[in-house]
Amino acid sequence: MVTITVTFLLGELVVWICGDVETACSAYTGVGAGAVPVILVYAFIRTVLSEEILFRGFLLKRLAAKLGFWKGNVTHAAIFGAAHLLMAWGRVGALAGAVVMIYPMAAALLLGHLDEKLSDGSIIPSWIVHGAPNTIEAPLQAF
Repeated sequence: MVTITVTFLLGELVVWICGDVETACSAYTGVGAGAVPVILVYAFIRTVLSEEILFRGFLLKRLAAKLGFWKGNVTHAAIFGAAHLLMAWGRVGALAGAVVMIYPMAAALLLGHLDEKLSDGSIIPSWIVHGAPNTIEAPLQAF
């Protein structure tokens, strides 16, 4: 629960630093309660599940097998952060860009450790931990 809370608060900090930047659920801003079920499916299933399968389920496992866990985890986290930076490229300044890259990198390091060292390689724990802040954030944007 602490990890989910910290992740959510850091995510809010990122949005605040970046200012008026679109997030995965920005299309639902102001729509209201009727959009909540769609937002939850979009945030938790479409966005988070695909990221967990690609980054932790595929990329981290391959990199860790080749480089060892710690180097593989850092490399996968850097790629995860860079992917998030690319989505914001040209729409945010240097400080916000650094935050947009570093925050997902830090989360990816923790999620990689959670999956590989604490959960026998399962991506389900990182899916839940990653999805929880997204499912909290998404309905907040609808109102």
